[in-house]
Amino acid sequence: MSEEKKNEEKRVEEKTVVKVKSSKFSTILIILVMVVSFVAGLFVGKSMFTVKIEEGMVTEQLRKCSELTTGISTMSGDIKIEEGDIPFITQKKYTMRYVAEVRAGVELKNVNPVIDGRTIKVVLPHSTILDISFPEKGLDFYNSNGALFNWRTQEDAKTGMAAARKKVEKEIKNSSVLKTADAQVVSVVKKLLAFAEKEGYKTEITFSESE
Repeated sequence: MSEEKKNEEKRVEEKTVVKVKSSKFSTILIILVMVVSFVAGLFVGKSMFTVKIEEGMVTEQLRKCSELTTGISTMSGDIKIEEGDIPFITQKKYTMRYVAEVRAGVELKNVNPVIDGRTIKVVLPHSTILDISFPEKGLDFYNSNGALFNWRTQEDAKTGMAAARKKVEKEIKNSSVLKTADAQVVSVVKKLLAFAEKEGYKTEITFSESE
């Protein structure tokens, strides 16, 4: 084979190699462009369909539950009542046994959430006693000799329940009822704001320092 023919075949082979390499590069470039376009489309599509959460929306959702009860306890006990100084004339001695129903929770009417970027910050008051009630069927009155009797006047009942209320309030504050209610408040508020978390927002709940 002549030297000229060999050189010609070599040039043909080089052109073929360059053409093959160029074809592979074009294919890779096309694939990269397709991938980038697909990813960009996902981000654009997500931004188009993501709802922007406003503070007013969060506030409205929370204030629908202006008073949030997260703890209910039943407590029972007895209270001794002594009134008056003159035996058998002005003096009264009796014992009232009671069953008290206690509701604990927070009031949300003054809560003002703040949105910082994609974080919803909610500062809540600590749980307090919202109500103490004394069902009539749970009240029993006993005289100084231990005999059961129907209360003589409505004032007797009011006096006994006022004293019982103070006793129950003290017992509740010294128990774990309010702390348990606080934990439940956090759980309930997160559920109320679940609509925002579905849109990619994070909920940050804290309690104010004053109790």
